[in-house]
Amino acid sequence: MLKLLLFLVVISISTITPQSRDSLYSLNLEVGAGYSYHLTDLNMPDVNLHGFNGTLRIMWQPEHLLRIGLETGYHQLYSLDKVINLTGIGRSEAEISMFSIPVLAVFSMVVFPQMLPELEIKFSSGVMFLNTRGNGFGSKASSSQITLGFSGAATYLRPLNEHFAVGAELKYYNFAKIDDGNLSLQFIFAYKFMRW
Repeated sequence: MLKLLLFLVVISISTITPQSRDSLYSLNLEVGAGYSYHLTDLNMPDVNLHGFNGTLRIMWQPEHLLRIGLETGYHQLYSLDKVINLTGIGRSEAEISMFSIPVLAVFSMVVFPQMLPELEIKFSSGVMFLNTRGNGFGSKASSSQITLGFSGAATYLRPLNEHFAVGAELKYYNFAKIDDGNLSLQFIFAYKFMRW
């Protein structure tokens, strides 16, 4: 279904937008890493809502302003590391963590091409795999669930030359099933690996 949707978007864009003979298209690989903060209503003491956020994205960049692509990554949502005392059982260190792996379709646009050609606004939508891991009292447990989600981002990429660019990205993620969000700030490295 996602492949069909992407195919239809590419076809409609290429037929609606007039192309010239010297059109320039490219495929860009974008890799990001940075800090994330989990936005939640969890009211648990000692929960660590700070974490690591990583992004891997491939973007198709035509000569017009709308760009499309696919994104995945790793987003640590929260972790808890605490010593628990249970009467009759004893004392143990308990560790719980949750992370997400998204698979998203990305739509990106340069909103101010004359004033700020390096600034892109991105919207992504798709599925997110939520994974929970825990251990305590000599036992380990894990669970996974799938949820729909979306993200919105502002990306600033400064070209170093015709192939490489570096910059930063501020991004918000929303997870439908757990009704939580995630805010991240990443350093982004972009490589234009194919042009035609």
